[in-house]
Amino acid sequence: MFHYCSIEAMRMIVETKTIWVSNSRFLNDFEEVTRAIKTIERSPDLIVQGLETHERIEIIRSQLQRLMNSDFHVFVSSFCKHPDKLSQCRGYARDGACVSICFSRKVLEEMGYQVSEVIYGSHFIETAATRLKDVCDVSEDLSQTDFRR
Repeated sequence: MFHYCSIEAMRMIVETKTIWVSNSRFLNDFEEVTRAIKTIERSPDLIVQGLETHERIEIIRSQLQRLMNSDFHVFVSSFCKHPDKLSQCRGYARDGACVSICFSRKVLEEMGYQVSEVIYGSHFIETAATRLKDVCDVSEDLSQTDFRR
């Protein structure tokens, strides 16, 4: 995975060993988040379809409702699958002074980051439903607080 940034941002990443994250509602392309929320607003029952009898269905429904309200915040850092993409340089660095830093997905996950792909198009609802079912399948040992997260 490649993170595009300015030379100064790369210097800060190396010196501080930190990757900054941003609230997803304030990204350059916040439309991705807005589109996902609007899709969920139109189809919340499709996402929970098949989970109606799950013991934590009320938590699931309340979290979906929270997602549609303004108090839901996801913080992200953007990565790309491509190591040399001019459009990414134009978006993340000024005056063509751009670098792409390669990160290992496995290492990021071992550090506690949740790495997910942005899902475009009509597959969003079915992917969200599948991932939610996967979470429910492995959540039996989680506390309610951890399940909410």
